Amino acid sequence: MEHSCEEDYKWAFSDLKPQQTQYLTHGYHRYPAKFIPQLVSGLIQEYSRPKEIICDPFGGCGTTLIEAKLAGRQSLGFDINPLAVLITRVKTTAIPPSKLADRYALLCKEMEAGLSTQREGVTNNFEHYDRLSYWFGKDNLEQVLILRNRIRSESDTSIGRFFVCGLSHVLKRCSYWLSASIKPQKDPTKIPKHPIEAFRHHIDHMIIRNEEYYQTLKRKRCLSTKSIMRRADARYLPVKNGSVDLIITSPPYSISYDYPNIHQLSMYVLGYCHSLSELKTSFIGSKNNSDCSQLITNKKARQTIDSLASLDRRLSKAVNSYFEDMHLAYSEFYRVLKGQGRACIVLGDTVARGIAIPNVEVALEQLEEVGFIVEQIVERPVSGKVLDPYRDSTTGQFTSAANPTATKMYSHEYILIVKKTRSLHC
Repeated sequence: MEHSCEEDYKWAFSDLKPQQTQYLTHGYHRYPAKFIPQLVSGLIQEYSRPKEIICDPFGGCGTTLIEAKLAGRQSLGFDINPLAVLITRVKTTAIPPSKLADRYALLCKEMEAGLSTQREGVTNNFEHYDRLSYWFGKDNLEQVLILRNRIRSESDTSIGRFFVCGLSHVLKRCSYWLSASIKPQKDPTKIPKHPIEAFRHHIDHMIIRNEEYYQTLKRKRCLSTKSIMRRADARYLPVKNGSVDLIITSPPYSISYDYPNIHQLSMYVLGYCHSLSELKTSFIGSKNNSDCSQLITNKKARQTIDSLASLDRRLSKAVNSYFEDMHLAYSEFYRVLKGQGRACIVLGDTVARGIAIPNVEVALEQLEEVGFIVEQIVERPVSGKVLDPYRDSTTGQFTSAANPTATKMYSHEYILIVKKTRSLHC
């Protein structure tokens, strides 16, 4: 299988600083491996028309849906991560500024009147108190739970979600979670932020961004443009056959971020899971007990899995499971697209135990197997300003270039432009 590939700096956005990718509501909540919104906006302009339906089966924190709404396109997003669903619903919802200001003023008045002292019984019977006590000091944890309980009493759903999103964003700042670390790592020397102060500071920022977003959508006459985010598995999309015009997505890479662990503070505080290990089993590539001998895919994938098996059997099974799951997802992409519909898939290769994992090459063959034709492959230089393509060579964790044990995972990722051409054969 041969495909031509072209490096195109138009899609690199190497001149962008991180804050330039956080405009409007994009900066509401931290989230690893975010799409660059300028990249999504460019793909929307190039491959869709107004009023068409855009879908992101791996919706993450909602970048595709925000940019679709700004462009006047209806959108559907899905993610298995319940926190991702919350963040996206908040980021895509433009709340009338005066309405939000009134509800926030009431909340601030309650906080100033002594909300922070209402501690009695707040931790009684709280399911995850022991786990959270590892990360938070007693006073801060009580403050977080008091604030969470007050926010839950908010009668307006969109405003309640807005406040919950803001609280979720500041949890790491208020805990002993090592600053600037995405992996769970405690810093006992850290001086955590006061929860109510951190919450108010971030909500003040979100309110400014909400007004900008609201006014932008109003000016573009896109306030009523539908943007729907649901919790669902990309392998089994709750979407009718042939109902989507364009897919824009960035699937998880094999051996990628451990989202449940990264988001564990939010998961526990907001009650999104009883067990991280149970939640993980629903994520792509989580079936580590899959039988590697049964994998049906290309020769390169087989070689990669066999090479990994000689070093780490568990890792080999995880990669095997990832390829199997992505094949199911690509079949769903094909099913939900209209005739002649396209999918724009941003993907990169990875390295594990010194062995290159050809995610892109395997994806291309799988996409062709389910019926797509490959129209274009764009090699996009990855900018360290907006994405850290490094892992620590000793721990395997994502890190920065400044780490003396950092190794560069990749310098490029790829935009795969594929087109639906025929009916899917089951």
